[in-house]
Amino acid sequence: MPISRRTFIHHAMFTTTATAASAHIPAHASATGYLGSTPLIQTEHPRIVQLAQDITRAAPSRVAAAVLIHDWVRDEIAFGIPGGFYDTSATETLDAKVGYCNTKVTLFQALLRASSIPARIRMMDLSAQVLRGLLDPGTAY
Repeated sequence: MPISRRTFIHHAMFTTTATAASAHIPAHASATGYLGSTPLIQTEHPRIVQLAQDITRAAPSRVAAAVLIHDWVRDEIAFGIPGGFYDTSATETLDAKVGYCNTKVTLFQALLRASSIPARIRMMDLSAQVLRGLLDPGTAY
């Protein structure tokens, strides 16, 4: 039985925000590992910090803040392939207002971390069967 687009999006959003906002942080993880800046995830960049504050100003909790950040990235960053492809930073994605899964998650992660919400990227292969009835990606994964 195919799942609806709404169910798929709700599940993806819940999984993303639950993982980012309330997941247990392993003992071996340092603040630098899940809250720090990297060359692509510019957590401390003034524009990232200001945007994170603007987006989450009215959030009553970390989960609500994560949902607001998720929705902002989803709604304000159009889907597309930026010039730098894999080497596109959070601020470059913000400037371009365009990104695909990797670049959007780079910006999402930077905004979460700038909001003191520990976050990391978790990659996985998704069977194309889960999208049956929604779209045909033309590949098995």
